[in-house]
Amino acid sequence: MIHLHQPTAVPAVNATLSNVISIIEAHMPRQVRGYYLVGSYAVGEAVPASDLDVVVLFRDSLSADEQQQFHALRAHCKGASAYPLDLSAESEPKLRRVGGVWFQTASRWLYGEDIRAEIPRKPVAAHLGDLMHGTHGLLARVRGNPPALALPLDYPDPNGHFYGYDQRQIADGHTMRSVGTKDMVSNTLAIANVLTLQASGCYVGSGKKSDIPTQYQHWIGDQWTELIMGAYHTCRNAWNYDVPAEPAARTHLRRLCEELLAFEHRFLTVYHSEYTQ
Repeated sequence: MIHLHQPTAVPAVNATLSNVISIIEAHMPRQVRGYYLVGSYAVGEAVPASDLDVVVLFRDSLSADEQQQFHALRAHCKGASAYPLDLSAESEPKLRRVGGVWFQTASRWLYGEDIRAEIPRKPVAAHLGDLMHGTHGLLARVRGNPPALALPLDYPDPNGHFYGYDQRQIADGHTMRSVGTKDMVSNTLAIANVLTLQASGCYVGSGKKSDIPTQYQHWIGDQWTELIMGAYHTCRNAWNYDVPAEPAARTHLRRLCEELLAFEHRFLTVYHSEYTQ
């Protein structure tokens, strides 16, 4: 059993993490510098549908064969995990060159060596550009990844009761289960996060999802603040991304989904004007 240096408060999560690390260590020995937990479980704000986000930091860049080996190990670990699992491979040279954003502070050192204090902070402008392109990808994914997203944008499903923002499913062990509003929440918070970074011009908060509504309200505080608050506090925390059954709650969710399109338009206006030249 792998001993975790900074375990979570959830024994079953720790057991899963220990098992994942054991599998990778058995097949790729001495290649990994360290294993780090990031995301909601790392900062103590996970909900039942949250992913386990693990960064596997390799000493060097992986060869094509090593990448294929890691992908196979990742698929095996995801299938064996009792929790939705996201394993990402990162190389130490690249991380030292590019820098990290919240990796240094909003993470847990699980196993191997802890080099977080040695990693530089990623420049804000570089991270803003990456966030812009990543958020654009989220809007495309919920619409089936079309070749381009042009304005005026339409709902993912204009005829759907929740306009197509309720179709997300995630792997839960060996089965798939619906987390209907996860796309809606992800898109809303991603847009709020990137617009806040643009407005502030600096890193604000502490790397938690719970910071996003508060910081957006502080730096921008416009007509979409209520949508962002509802997405985080109600759809994510109260409903665990599920589509509610109670009529009044469904009416509330439908209104939030209806408002999201205009917020997506706001983002795309900025994206097209500044990042597609």
